Amino acid sequence: MKVRSFSHLCWPRIVILGVTVVYFLGVGGSWINSPHYGLHKEMYFSMMLLIAASCLVWNKTWSNLLAAILCGQLPAAISYDFWMFAKNLEVSIFSSSHIRMMLWDIAGMEWQPLLWCVLSFSMLSLSVTSINRAAERRALP
Repeated sequence: MKVRSFSHLCWPRIVILGVTVVYFLGVGGSWINSPHYGLHKEMYFSMMLLIAASCLVWNKTWSNLLAAILCGQLPAAISYDFWMFAKNLEVSIFSSSHIRMMLWDIAGMEWQPLLWCVLSFSMLSLSVTSINRAAERRALP
């Protein structure tokens, strides 16, 4: 009798897919119970992260590129917010008061935006690394 190993369930891609599926089901449950059934922000991000995580598990070059595109939107938006935060506070960028106020603002966030950031940064790093490795394999003679 052959013993099956479940070590593949600890791969980062599978763990990210599991977290996004649980988050998607949680958001879907609250979306069904809402009176409007409108597409709200949490449902949009959960669908985007679920599609990107599915593309990461597929692990083809085109699917990694799609995951990088889907997950690259959020870090770009965070960078833009960081840049505009200094202009809105009318302080110089990267000053101590700018960084202190930005960290204070992040500390007061709810848990969903922080989850979005962690998942999108991890998926973006995995997809970009996979794309680079695929490009290196093709470049070798």
